[in-house]
Amino acid sequence: MPGGTLKTFQFLGLTFDWTTVISTLSAFIIVLALVFFLSRNLSVRPSKRQNLLEWVIDFTNGIVKDQIPVKGGSSYNLYIFTLFLLFCF
Repeated sequence: MPGGTLKTFQFLGLTFDWTTVISTLSAFIIVLALVFFLSRNLSVRPSKRQNLLEWVIDFTNGIVKDQIPVKGGSSYNLYIFTLFLLFCF
């Protein structure tokens, strides 16, 4: 890194860059807070927040259904939903 030293640390024999760790943790905290906020007080008659969360879940489930065969695709729905939220931030 020109003009300074690269800020890294090692953990269990792996080298990590502080910039990557901080940005990953920031994205995780934002996603966790967003999902926590949107999923409070769920009801049968959905509110605006619940509608937004259900729309994002349906959107990602549709992507999985279009790309992965029916038998194996449903097990990836939550994983793809989490990745989608992480890549949004």
